[in-house]
Amino acid sequence: MSKESIRLKIEIRKSPEEVFSYLKNIERRLRLNPSYKLISFEFLTPEPVKVGTKYKVTVQTKDMRFSYIGVVREFVENQKMVTEDSEGKLRVTYLLRPTKEGTELSYIEEFELPMDILIKEEEEEERSANIFTRILEFFFKTGGFCQHEIQRRKLRLLEDLERKAQIWLKAIKDDIEKIS
Repeated sequence: MSKESIRLKIEIRKSPEEVFSYLKNIERRLRLNPSYKLISFEFLTPEPVKVGTKYKVTVQTKDMRFSYIGVVREFVENQKMVTEDSEGKLRVTYLLRPTKEGTELSYIEEFELPMDILIKEEEEEERSANIFTRILEFFFKTGGFCQHEIQRRKLRLLEDLERKAQIWLKAIKDDIEKIS
């Protein structure tokens, strides 16, 4: 497993107070994420959002449905919010900085990338191979003989995740800016 991160910034033509108010609406923000479809969202602790707030999220990706418990780890009104899944595998930081035009929103996503994701990526092709071939492929891929292939898949996956994060931030920006 490797620790990875995505770091992006976007300028939003609204004040830090307006942007932060929007970010506290966790469900609305998650609904805009193009990486999955939000199936359900439920606060597990009373609102308002603050340090220690917990919530349960269920999402559907192309391949699977899963749930996780999110926790607000840091909260500085109009400046910073950090959320993390309860297992510590995903941490998202939102930093707000006032600008002449409104607010610069910095987005930092830190996550663990399990090796099996990189190996399973071309599962469809492997299904058609016989068991002996699949065992050999697994051996070569995990034994260091195909490290360049694993690295290639990792880079492709990270590029895709960053592209989706950019789309998501743009959707958040557009949603915030249309609020009167």
